[in-house]
Amino acid sequence: MAFAGRAVLFVEGVDAPRHRLPGPLSTIWQSHLVNSLGLIDIDRIVGINKKNLVAMEQANVKRKQLSGAGMLGLDQRIARELQRQPFEVAVIAWDLMPPWEPSAPMCRWEETLSLYRGLSESQVLPDAPWRRWAGNRYRELLARNRGRRDRNPPRLEDGAVLALCMEPVFESLLIVCEQVIRRILGVKDGGRVKWPTWKDHLERPEELLQLAINAARQVVPKPIAMSRVRGDMRTAKHEWGEYLLRGMIEDPQCLEEFRQHPTATRLVRLLSRGR
Repeated sequence: MAFAGRAVLFVEGVDAPRHRLPGPLSTIWQSHLVNSLGLIDIDRIVGINKKNLVAMEQANVKRKQLSGAGMLGLDQRIARELQRQPFEVAVIAWDLMPPWEPSAPMCRWEETLSLYRGLSESQVLPDAPWRRWAGNRYRELLARNRGRRDRNPPRLEDGAVLALCMEPVFESLLIVCEQVIRRILGVKDGGRVKWPTWKDHLERPEELLQLAINAARQVVPKPIAMSRVRGDMRTAKHEWGEYLLRGMIEDPQCLEEFRQHPTATRLVRLLSRGR
């Protein structure tokens, strides 16, 4: 039976205030990813950051650092959104890099466990179904061999919290098709600009895309992309992400490569419209 409830996405990032809704971050998740991967509809987007996630880990919170900024734990953000307008499923999407704890090694498994443990111990989330569901999921993962794939993904049901740790970052989805990115940016293969060596930067996708955008800026006459998006990967990351992703999924071959990326396959596994 198809999921008929409402799902809210809590995702690392935020739409810039200058944008009228929907902004580029919302367009990426509610339009491009939903349509290209066949996902359930996302009712609304809530921007979060690493501190929201860390704030649930009470033993690791440095109170002076977090309280001064008025920082809320993720459980508090979820509770506020439930009061604003109830929903049935929460999807939590965050980048693996940098890790929650700067001194700790990157580990998707450990961060996912921390997420469910923090939610299950929350003092603000309703016990039923939210804390209860998170506690059951936490115990289920603890009993499983580390890193072993679920035979069946969590059900889309009341109180479900679906964890999507994007490895190493969301932008790794945007570098699967080098030649398509060249075309979107208007950099021809025979140009004289300094195009980055793709394989040398695959572990740092934001840096790679920044180099590609810098290369496009050297093209004469100026490519259309340079007038469509202002700024770069530091000042307009979501704008560039939306623009590049839109062009990628319009290319049939690139779309197939995109769908094979680990983050895309996890999204389909968790949120497929047909499951």
